[in-house]
Amino acid sequence: MSSKIKVTGLIQCQRCYHQIRMEIVAEYSKTNPQYESGVTWDESDNYELLLCPVCSSVALRSYYWRDYMEPENVKFHYLYPVEQEKPLGLPPEIQKAYDAAIKVKYIDVNAYAVLVGRVLEMICKDRNASGSTLNNKLKNLSAKGEIPNKLVKVSENIRHLRNIGAHASLGELTESEEPLLSSLLRAILEYVYSAPYLAQEAEEKLRILKDSNQ
Repeated sequence: MSSKIKVTGLIQCQRCYHQIRMEIVAEYSKTNPQYESGVTWDESDNYELLLCPVCSSVALRSYYWRDYMEPENVKFHYLYPVEQEKPLGLPPEIQKAYDAAIKVKYIDVNAYAVLVGRVLEMICKDRNASGSTLNNKLKNLSAKGEIPNKLVKVSENIRHLRNIGAHASLGELTESEEPLLSSLLRAILEYVYSAPYLAQEAEEKLRILKDSNQ
């Protein structure tokens, strides 16, 4: 007779970013008996290996527990995977499109390629890039100094990958293409939005520091 499957509460998978109840596939606990002033209690360091039912990735988290502790006071620490920071300074509509792409990255790389292309198109529109194709628009951004020319050369691959992702007759993308798509998208987002955002933040902090020293 199989044992009952244990699941977590609603948590966010750090790989596919879905809010989901993950299966607890393995547990480890190290209990340390305590004694003080005639009172005994147990405290423990606990580890759980979790499985995401959406993207089949695993996660490892830990938590501390002691007798008489209220369940709502338990704090989980996620050890793996380490959460990757999202690009800073994105306009709301581009942030929304980026989040949508990330959610399918480990589920369907073909859909991911199509959504990456959509995010790049939205970037070009937001930055008023001219051109009849995505590649020409990215070249225009490069000419205006918003992204380096080397990224434009690499981005030519995006057009091919997006076409394959959108048309089954052209074949199938595999997980090996995902890093190229992700790296290029993140690089362009950081050049166009994150770098200016961080520069503005630094200038504002320097201004505040300068004013406080006067």
